[in-house]
Amino acid sequence: MSTTSIDPLILVTMLGNGDYKPTVYRMGEFSYETELFPEAVAKWCQPSQVLVLATRSVLEASDRRHMRHLSDRLGPSCPVSPIAIPDGRSEAELWQIYSAMIEGLPPGSRVVLDVTHGFRSLPMVALLAALYLRQSDRVQVEQILYGAWEARDPTTNTAPVFDLTPFLDMANWMSAANVFLKTGHGGLIADLLKQTQRAAWISDSLSESRPRKLTTLASNLHQLSESLLMTRVDEVARTAGSVSKSLSQADMELREWALPFAPMMERLQSLSSVLQQSGLKSQRQLLHWYLEHGHIVQCVTLAREWLISLVHELLAVTGKIKDVRHNIELVLGRLVIAKRITETIDDCSDSTNDTSEMESESDDIDRLLVQFSMLSEHADILRAWNKIMDLRNDVAHCGMRDRPLTPTSIRKQLAETVSLLDQLTLPSAFSSASGQDC
Repeated sequence: MSTTSIDPLILVTMLGNGDYKPTVYRMGEFSYETELFPEAVAKWCQPSQVLVLATRSVLEASDRRHMRHLSDRLGPSCPVSPIAIPDGRSEAELWQIYSAMIEGLPPGSRVVLDVTHGFRSLPMVALLAALYLRQSDRVQVEQILYGAWEARDPTTNTAPVFDLTPFLDMANWMSAANVFLKTGHGGLIADLLKQTQRAAWISDSLSESRPRKLTTLASNLHQLSESLLMTRVDEVARTAGSVSKSLSQADMELREWALPFAPMMERLQSLSSVLQQSGLKSQRQLLHWYLEHGHIVQCVTLAREWLISLVHELLAVTGKIKDVRHNIELVLGRLVIAKRITETIDDCSDSTNDTSEMESESDDIDRLLVQFSMLSEHADILRAWNKIMDLRNDVAHCGMRDRPLTPTSIRKQLAETVSLLDQLTLPSAFSSASGQDC
C-alpha cells in the first residue's frame, strides 16, 4: 500500500482477551505469521499509528498481553494507543462506541479499519462509523479488512484476508440512487458510474469484457437530472427516453460491474417510462412529481406554463408560439382582474362578455376573449390561474411583498392548485407544440 500521501495513515483495530492462535495471514502477495491480525496489517500498510478499541476489562487486565505484544512488536515508529469503549450491552453504550471511534480520528487522516478481533456487535458499529466518516468526508476510509482465521487452510495454516470495503461502496451506490429517486439530483450516481468504468479500464488485469456503456448511462442520467431541476419539460421527455434506452443497453454491464446499482434499475426504468412521455397529460404527471419531491419553485413555474398550454390546445390557436402564449397570458390575467373587481370569481360569463374596461391591444386578443368565453370550463381555468399567479408572485419575489405566504401555506395552496388542474379536461387530441420549456 502506498504511503506517499501527506495525510497520516491510521490503523483502527480491536482487541479482546481471547486466546488468539498463530496463523499465516495472506494479503495478495504479502503474508505474515502472527496470532494478532492487527500486527500483520500494520506490517503490510505501515501506518503512522495504531488506535485500538478496547473495553475496560481488556485495558484493566493485569498483563494486557495482547496490547503489550502488539506495541512491542511494532516498536516506537508506530505507536499503539488505546481507545476505551464500553461493552456495548445497551443502545446507549453502542452510541458511546460509535462516538469514541469518530472522535478519536483526526480530521483529514487516512484510515484502514480492521474488524477481525471485534467482540459482539463491535464490528457492525465500526462499519457504521466508517460509513459515516466516508459520507462526511471527515477522513478517508481506504480499506476495511477481516482476517478470516476460521477460513484458514489447516494443511498450511494460511488464512485469507477479506476486503470488506465494497460494503461501503454498496452504501454509496444505494445512497446515490436514493438521492436521485427522491430528489432528481443525479450527480452522485452519474459520478459512481463514470468512476466504475474508468477504474475498470485503468486496471491491467481485466479482459476485453470491460464495461463500455456505463459512462453513456451516466451522461444521460446527468442530463435528465439537469432537465428536471431546470424545468426543461421537452428535455425531460427526451433525456428520460435516453435514460430508458441506455439502462436497457447497459443491463449486463451493470449486473457485472455495478451490482449495487442493479436493484435500483427497475425503479429508474419505471421513472423514465413516466417522464419520457410528452404532452399535457405527462406534464401534469410531472407537476405531481415536482410537488411530491419538494421542488416547489419548479412546480409553481410549470403549473403556470401548463395552464397556458392547455388553453392554447383547447382554443387551437395558430401563430408564433411566443406571441400566442403571450396573448393567452394577457387574456387570462385581464379576466382574473375583472373577476376580482366584480367579486364574482365563480361566474365569469358576465366579465368575459363585458370587455369595455379592457383595452384590447389587437384583434387577436378580442378573438381570444370570445373563444375563451365559449369554453365549458373557463370558470375553472380562471380559478386555477388566479391561485397560480398568487403563488407564482409570492415565490418569484422570494416573499418580498406584503403579507408573504409561509412555506407551509405555499405547499398547501400548491397542492390544492395541482388538484384543480387535475380536474380540468384535456383535449381529446393535441400536439406537443405548446409544451415549450419554461
